[in-house]
Amino acid sequence: MIVRRAALIVVSLAALGLTGPTAAAEETTDVVRSHLEQIVAVRDVQVEPDQVSGVLVNLSSKVVHDVRVLIERSWLWADERHPGPAEDNPGRVAVHAVPGEIPPGGQLPFTYRSDTPLPQRSDGRFRTSVSVVSLEQVD
Repeated sequence: MIVRRAALIVVSLAALGLTGPTAAAEETTDVVRSHLEQIVAVRDVQVEPDQVSGVLVNLSSKVVHDVRVLIERSWLWADERHPGPAEDNPGRVAVHAVPGEIPPGGQLPFTYRSDTPLPQRSDGRFRTSVSVVSLEQVD
């Protein structure tokens, strides 16, 4: 049995002293995400203040397991021209490991529960996105 790993490596640019992503880093991230999206698709995403759920669909002809999804709860200010202070941004990011195997052509539901629900605010709204950032495939 041969196990192949595919992963998106997220580097904290702030830790490296950079203020924003470089074009090369963005391009690499896009290529890796595009490759992972060809193997496992995220479908039927349902969003609630304290949880995100959906279905992972194995688009490949091989068994997939150890899937990790990136859950981004981005905050969009009601007035983007005059946003609030950065420290007042309630956006969140989490990586969630989805237990279980997905057979070729199969599906696997997942649910991520946050320790604390998103705050209810009137000065903006949340936009949630879910993407696969790593997985293992059995040859």
